[in-house]
Amino acid sequence: MRHTILGAALAAVFTTPTLAADPASGTLTAANDEAHPLTYTSDAGDAFALTIELPRDFGEKHPFTFIRIRFSGAVDQGEAVESDSSTGDPMDATAHWAQGGDPVADGLDQIFLIPDGGTRQAIVNSSGTGTIAVSIALVEVPDDPGDRTLPYVAQGIGPRFATYKPTDFPGIGLSAAEPTLGINPNTGSVFYMNTIEPLRVKFDDATNPAQQKWESAPGNLSSVVTLDPIITVDVTTGRVFNVQLAGPISAAEFSDDDGVTWLPGGEGFPASSVDHQTLGAGPYPSAGLGALIPHPLYPTAIYYCSQGLAIAYCSRSDDGGVTFKPSIPIYTAATTGTSSDPTSVANNCTGIHGHVKVAPDGTVYVPNKGCQLDVPVLGAGHPGLLVSEDAGNTWSEYQVSELPSGYISKTDPSVAIGRDNTVYFAYVPFDGHQHVAVSQDHGQTWFNDFDVGAIVGIHSAVFPAMVAGDPGRAAVAFVGTAFPYFNSFYNSTLDFNFPAQAMDFAGSWHLYIASTLDYGAHWFVEEVAPEDLVQGPGGIGNAGSDRNLLDFNDATIDSEGRVLVSYADGCLGACSRGTQGHFHRVAVIARQTGGPRMYAANDPVEPAKPAAPRVSGYRTPGYVVLKIDADDGGSPISGYRITRDGETIATNYTATTFVDKAANAPGATYHYHATATNALGESAPSNEFAPLVDEHAPVTAAVCSVPGQLWLDEINEPGARPPWADLVSLGIAEPADQPGKLLFTVTPAVAIPLQGDANYIVTFDHPNARRYAINVGGTGTTVTYTDGRWYNSTADQLHADLFAVADTPTLDSSGITGSTVTIVLDKATWGIDTGDVLKNVTVRALPAANEGLVFVHDDLGYDVSQPIVGNDFCAKGAVLPPPDVAVGPVTPPSATSGDSTRFGGALGLLTLLPMLLVALIRRASRAA
Repeated sequence: MRHTILGAALAAVFTTPTLAADPASGTLTAANDEAHPLTYTSDAGDAFALTIELPRDFGEKHPFTFIRIRFSGAVDQGEAVESDSSTGDPMDATAHWAQGGDPVADGLDQIFLIPDGGTRQAIVNSSGTGTIAVSIALVEVPDDPGDRTLPYVAQGIGPRFATYKPTDFPGIGLSAAEPTLGINPNTGSVFYMNTIEPLRVKFDDATNPAQQKWESAPGNLSSVVTLDPIITVDVTTGRVFNVQLAGPISAAEFSDDDGVTWLPGGEGFPASSVDHQTLGAGPYPSAGLGALIPHPLYPTAIYYCSQGLAIAYCSRSDDGGVTFKPSIPIYTAATTGTSSDPTSVANNCTGIHGHVKVAPDGTVYVPNKGCQLDVPVLGAGHPGLLVSEDAGNTWSEYQVSELPSGYISKTDPSVAIGRDNTVYFAYVPFDGHQHVAVSQDHGQTWFNDFDVGAIVGIHSAVFPAMVAGDPGRAAVAFVGTAFPYFNSFYNSTLDFNFPAQAMDFAGSWHLYIASTLDYGAHWFVEEVAPEDLVQGPGGIGNAGSDRNLLDFNDATIDSEGRVLVSYADGCLGACSRGTQGHFHRVAVIARQTGGPRMYAANDPVEPAKPAAPRVSGYRTPGYVVLKIDADDGGSPISGYRITRDGETIATNYTATTFVDKAANAPGATYHYHATATNALGESAPSNEFAPLVDEHAPVTAAVCSVPGQLWLDEINEPGARPPWADLVSLGIAEPADQPGKLLFTVTPAVAIPLQGDANYIVTFDHPNARRYAINVGGTGTTVTYTDGRWYNSTADQLHADLFAVADTPTLDSSGITGSTVTIVLDKATWGIDTGDVLKNVTVRALPAANEGLVFVHDDLGYDVSQPIVGNDFCAKGAVLPPPDVAVGPVTPPSATSGDSTRFGGALGLLTLLPMLLVALIRRASRAA
């Protein structure tokens, strides 16, 4: 809503600006650093025409550099709006808008723009009184490194994590907003909810990181248009629950055979709550069990909770989720009675609540971000915990913190309960900081309430997901940004405007996991996959195009105590720090590889030798590329040893990518292994890797003729409706008989009886940093480019309309013949050269607007990158140049090397020796 209001306001200000600044215009180039800014003066309300001219790869090459616009004088607020728009509406601008409000000093405001690259036009304006001076410059703004001297920073070797994405098909797991997960203890299968499609993931721990296999496990509900899906697993029985919100009531099903078959459940779900349904399983409370539940038909209680805007309900199932008891209100936004009366409730809270959890002693918990409100529904309140000690019959609410929070805040809280019934509560108040508090009396009182994100400099966090295990052990995953400045609409009066939710927010977002071993007194914080952003520059919003990741993530613990986290990757292709985010939602699991686990009996003895590496890669006719991943055992890896067919071909190799240019004999099969070495010794051998020619290669000889290099998709997967929207493949070709042309070929599963605004959309990230979209439909073809967003409004989400802007190249041809969509473009016209890479190539098939909601479609691609090799590629021998690998100096293993962030300081020999001694003693005690 805020975007819409702001768009109207800015349109009124900037549609016909008065350029009376002195000077009236100027051009920002790479030479305008902080010492050489553009400057101008103006009266309040006068506009300045800004041209930005930067190399197209400026943002990627300068990831910590931003365009700072600084206002001084009696400034109320400053604004910058890109003016390159076909409609004149600032909200249709090519890239960014920004509004100042971050107070640096009295009378001084500043805003930051994402640099991207290329040439852009913008209008800068300000409001206030008198003469206002403005300075515009490129400045470096590094992320806040955090404070590792805080008294609650843990010391020693902390948990470590690796990330896993679907690799079986480039079309699986592409709609992973609000992903939940659970683990079947009987099989070890991890279930991951991808919108309406349950995914089943298997991990093979012969290597570390593990090898993975993703597959679809659709239920009967996966063919129904629903919202807000939930996957939950009862760890006592292994029953897997799939819950889908279908209008004002949820539908549910369950599986007792690892997702192979599904049976209906959920009868009796409340019909009066329309959002944020959640399902939890756990033991019944022991007190008064005989009178309370005389004939349970299933060993654990199943609880279902959901909410409206101002009231929430929970109900219980005693037959394993087949039927549910009448709903009990657990809170309302206005106090109306007492919780002992099922028809009213004294708990004064608002949406949004988090996921329901059940303690080992049978206590049921529902976390809420806004209780004890000063104004019903939308007022400021405090994080609160709803608690039932009688199997959901009555509920009490306990305040967790004095910090203000409420409905408008982006983030759901999360609660977890340890084996000793200790409660851990993760929440993000209005100030955006990630807190965790601890209770040992069912939430009545709290201690060790710490800002765990401050350890790594987090200024704004979203989506905490909390788990707990043995006494004192707990972990919280969250998405956070360490960008040290706020952009638009921030002030200290809590006016419900949150800068990190704005499209113009300049910070980037990562996944972090914080872990404690001592009831939250001390915390390890690990940045997971630092080079792989969760979201590039741009906010994580409550509305608009940056709401791709929606409301929450999830976390769980496997039977050996590893922490697993489900989240969505919103930053693929050309998206990177320094370039505008692309707002995807691709499935990812972060899984623990080392360090203390949630179950102490399964802690690895560390430091130790590295784990057996995982080796993957690809082969071309001329070489083999190996990618090596290994957990370091708590001591930094100094190098790798690589063997081919049992013969060592590299020792003390320091990079994780290796190119074997000698592996080029036709008809030969090469078998590779790798080991890793640290100060403790050499690892066991990796998995055997024996790639076939062209297997997983980025480009093959197939590109030389139509249909070209093929990317295959699942068939008959959920969401691909109607049948003609079910994609089979995307082909990309540079045909030898069509010099200079690039062809895309889309093949659906059946012939294409297009109707209305039904269409196929092929998109890719161009080397010029724009994202182009080519729409082929029954009424013709359109070409647009965007800042990477699929949608620009709620209406566009339903109609799949990409907003058009100026300067789009033309196509040679496009069209639909039978079961084939073909798009032909001239590479010279499009400015695409041999050696360029088209990133994030995607095809989306969408039905007519009235046939369903936004996710009733099929997607193929997202992370597909296509090197441009030239139409004479095959004539030259079809050999893609091998990747360049920067290898550092080869050094022998050193006992004095270390990672200061992991070990809590510089790790010298004197520090390592006691750790080794402890490890030896622990090994000896275990052997005894």
